[in-house]
Amino acid sequence: MKKIDLTINGNKYSVEIGNIDGNQIEVNVNGTFYNVELSKDIEIPKTPTLVSTVVNKAVKETIPEQTTNVATRPINSPLPGVVLNVLVKEGDTVQRGQNLVIIEAMKMENEIKADGPGIVKRILVHKGDTISEGQTLVEIGG
Repeated sequence: MKKIDLTINGNKYSVEIGNIDGNQIEVNVNGTFYNVELSKDIEIPKTPTLVSTVVNKAVKETIPEQTTNVATRPINSPLPGVVLNVLVKEGDTVQRGQNLVIIEAMKMENEIKADGPGIVKRILVHKGDTISEGQTLVEIGG
């Protein structure tokens, strides 16, 4: 359940949001349960899979460098969230593994890294932007 504390016209409310099924939501307001119907369905984002960024040295040596001859390649967000910081600017030269963007998802900071060396061609997000899974954040060229 997600808990929210609200103040409406000077009155305090403790709201817990429970199960969501389409346009039906279970809500607990100050200890009283309600079934609330919304005017449209809520799309629940799928839970992201977190992957460790720690790579064993022996394994790292087996990972090939990206060698595509594409003019630009997109760096996409692996999960929905909010952009906390953009660490590069257009024209910057970046190396494989260099942090490009920091996003917050599920109250965790996630570092989005360059997949190979190149030059930042375009930055498509700004600090504070809400982003979706798969959205292109940065384009890198050779």
